[in-house]
Amino acid sequence: MDLYSASPDDLVTSKINFHQGAVALADRHLVCSTHYQIYEIDQSEVLPEYLVYILRSKEFLNKIIRQKNNGIKTEQGADFVLQLEIPLPEIGKQREIVTQLTSLKNVFKACETISTNFNLHIPELFNADTAPLGKAVLSTKNGWSPRCNGGPTPVLSLACLQNGTIDLTARKWTDLSRNDIDCFFVKEKDFFYSRGNTPELVALAGIASKVNENIVFPDLLTRVEFDIELILPQYAVVLFNSTFGRQYFGNVSLGASPSMVKVSQKYMENFQVPFLGSIKMQQKIIEKSQRLLSACESISLLEANAKETLEIISSEIWE
Repeated sequence: MDLYSASPDDLVTSKINFHQGAVALADRHLVCSTHYQIYEIDQSEVLPEYLVYILRSKEFLNKIIRQKNNGIKTEQGADFVLQLEIPLPEIGKQREIVTQLTSLKNVFKACETISTNFNLHIPELFNADTAPLGKAVLSTKNGWSPRCNGGPTPVLSLACLQNGTIDLTARKWTDLSRNDIDCFFVKEKDFFYSRGNTPELVALAGIASKVNENIVFPDLLTRVEFDIELILPQYAVVLFNSTFGRQYFGNVSLGASPSMVKVSQKYMENFQVPFLGSIKMQQKIIEKSQRLLSACESISLLEANAKETLEIISSEIWE
């Protein structure tokens, strides 16, 4: 089997997936198959790190895709790659660009890691006496899931549960109705949890706000009315969505389909919750959770800003 040998800082490209940005710098002496191409970089002309950024840039990849669409179907080896043109400012400017892009990339990756791994964790919930949630439940109602193939009536999808709120734009449409359809319309301040979903998402909860139209909630959402002298609905959302609640609802028995589990009303009512009846403590925990969620939202905004700035700087290089 033929093999190519690369030295540290050589450019390694995939002949098959070059158009998808499959390029990297060798970080050691290595060998690779002939489906890859090795290039020794003239570092008096181009910084290796700058070259990789350019070859992975959206503008460069779009150029490659256009050429592929014009009939280039073979592997993209040296004959193809070396005839391509890239912006090549002087070395000092390249170093400045690399510093900017690397800094933004590090910010983006750090924010992405935090956002991906964030869980709402409230230590106080694990160190208190508990009581079954059923003591505070006044009523429950499952929704209605008509066939949705278009029509005038909106029906929420399970994707409506977003960070403790109900996203009323996550909807489908139906042309069906029923005599008691009013019972299934979402009302402002309604508390819902998903009684059926994947093991990771089942029993996530949210509260509806600013409801300005009639919209049906589906069968896999359950509306719960609580005794607010015992539990605040917003506190219930924190309980369901935090690591405390995920630990409980994550143990629901799998049904016939391992990708879909359901939470019975009895299982929900047996949920042992702390601070039932202690409204002042519930308010403190709500405030703490809001601070944590606000911090997470700020990190998401920082992540989006870093990504946008990366794209802007990358685009400006090509102007």
